[in-house]
Amino acid sequence: MNAITYKEIFPLIKYNKMWLGCRNLNKDMYFNVKSEYQKYLLENKKEGSAYKIINGVVMGRLASACWYTKV
Repeated sequence: MNAITYKEIFPLIKYNKMWLGCRNLNKDMYFNVKSEYQKYLLENKKEGSAYKIINGVVMGRLASACWYTKV
């Protein structure tokens, strides 16, 4: 969300050339990660804080994130 205030980003939003993606900002985002990183997460991190297992696949977790899009 802080990116909205960047001098390079704000004009794009102001002039409708870029906008927030369709995503609730209060929900975590999960991403596919390489097998080496999956192993690292399982060995060193706590499930729910850094990763989540979804359908048997270790997914990296990013909390409080949003994405931007454009035409």
